Amino acid sequence: MPGLAQLKSKYIAESAIGMEELDNILGNEDVLVVHDPQPLGAAARLLDRRPLPAIWRCHIGYPGRTPTVDHTWGMLTNFLQPFQLVVLSDEAYAFESPVPISFIQPSICPFSRKNRAYNAPPNRELLEKVKIFNGSEQSVIDTAAVLDSRYFLHVSRWDSLKGIDRVIDAFVEFCRSLQHDAFEANDHIRLVVAGPDPDSVADDPEGLAYFEHCQSICDALSAHIRKRIDLTCISMENYNLNAEVVGRLQQNALGVFQMSRQEGFGLTSTEALFRARPLVVSSAFGLQLQVTDGENGTVLSDPDIHIKASKIMHRIADGSDEIERMAQIGRGT
Repeated sequence: MPGLAQLKSKYIAESAIGMEELDNILGNEDVLVVHDPQPLGAAARLLDRRPLPAIWRCHIGYPGRTPTVDHTWGMLTNFLQPFQLVVLSDEAYAFESPVPISFIQPSICPFSRKNRAYNAPPNRELLEKVKIFNGSEQSVIDTAAVLDSRYFLHVSRWDSLKGIDRVIDAFVEFCRSLQHDAFEANDHIRLVVAGPDPDSVADDPEGLAYFEHCQSICDALSAHIRKRIDLTCISMENYNLNAEVVGRLQQNALGVFQMSRQEGFGLTSTEALFRARPLVVSSAFGLQLQVTDGENGTVLSDPDIHIKASKIMHRIADGSDEIERMAQIGRGT
C-alpha cells in the first residue's frame, strides 16, 4: 500500500493531466461545479490559470475529528482558494475552510431515467449492457429473467466500504435457514448485487480487485446458494442505459439493502425510499441521515449485522405488513 506522500504525489500528477482536459472543455462564460475530492486538484489548477465562478460540492466526509481526518481536510483545503463556495451534505462534515460552506443534502430527480416507472419489458440493447456472474462463472440467467424473479438488491460500486460481503453473508444465512422455513416459495429468492462493470471505470482502480474478491466469496459457497447470488456488472458506456438497468432493478426488488461500513450519503438508499421499496441499512452516518429505524426503514448495526439482516430478509419475503408500511412512509404516501 503506497504511503500518504506517494498518494499525494500521484494525485498532483494526475491533477495536472485532468487540468488540461478541463481546459479543453470549459468556456469563458461557464460556471464550474466540482464533485468530490477526485477532480478537485485538477479544477484548482485550471482556476489558477483561468478564474471562473466555481463551487466544490463534496457529499462525503467523516462525522468526527481524527488526525487522519484533519490531515486529509488540510490537504484538500490547499486547493479551495480559487473557489467561491463549498457545499457539504451535513454540518458534521464541516472543516476549517478558506471559503464559505453551505449544507445541502444530496437529492434525486424523480423524472430521471433511473427513477421513472417502467412498465414495458426491457429491450435487447439494454440487456446487452449487463453481465451476470455466479461466483467466477458467467451466469446462464439473463437480466430479463432476474427482473421477473423475486430478489433482494444491493447497488453500489465494488468497494469494501460498501458492505457487499455483509449482504452476501446475510443472504447465505437466509438460504440456510430456509431448510426449516414453512414457506417453500422463498426457496427461489435471489440476491442481486449490482455495480458498474469494473473494466469500464477509469477512476476506481481498486474496483476490479474487490469485484474478484466478491467472486471468490461466492465460489466458496455451495452450488445451491452460489447460483442464486447474481454479481451484476452494468456497462458504463451509455449513462442512460446504465441508469435504466439500475432503475428497473430497484423498481422490481423485494427489498433494498445498503449495509455500508462508511457512507457519505448513499443516494441508492434515497432512490429506494422514492420507489417505496423496503429498505435495510447499516448505521453508517450518511445512511442514518435518511433512515429512521422503525419509521421509514430498518437500521442495523454490529455485532452480527448479517444475522440481523437475514431475519429482516425473512420478514420481507413473507410479506410483513409492518415492513410494507415503513416502505410507504419512505415514499411519503
